[in-house]
Amino acid sequence: MPRRREPRGERGKERGGSPLRTVAVVGAILAAGVAGQLVWGGLRSPDPHYLEARRLIAEYELGKPPELINYNHPVYGKALAELELVDPDSPSAAAAGELAAEIRHKIEEFRARMAAEARRKAREAKRRREREAMFLEAQERARLNPVTSYPECENEGQSRTRRGR
Repeated sequence: MPRRREPRGERGKERGGSPLRTVAVVGAILAAGVAGQLVWGGLRSPDPHYLEARRLIAEYELGKPPELINYNHPVYGKALAELELVDPDSPSAAAAGELAAEIRHKIEEFRARMAAEARRKAREAKRRREREAMFLEAQERARLNPVTSYPECENEGQSRTRRGR
């Protein structure tokens, strides 16, 4: 008996569909997802405000050793202002947030170092003034009460004569 042909649409219903068709559909979905990611996420250029902030900082810090960088310089305020303008949906939004946090942290550290240095210099100046006052007081006492004899040296003279020197 000849085998009876089933209509095309009916044949795959019992088996759950063609594996080739399933692979093709999954591949198309994945390709669409990757293409969407590239178009909306990867192909977009960095935010111009982020790039401007990076440029400002790079120009200021160029050739300066880290210990000579003044984080109170207006360039850091300008860079922070530029970073505030970065679009939250841009691909550089996360990097801009990290850069802003890093700048704020460095500014706080710099100001703390400057305050500690100012306190140290104030202590040194106070000590110097106290030493100078003590010196001037000793000079004034010496002027008013001149020392005519030095008792600690009298024994020295006697011991030299006894020894024959």
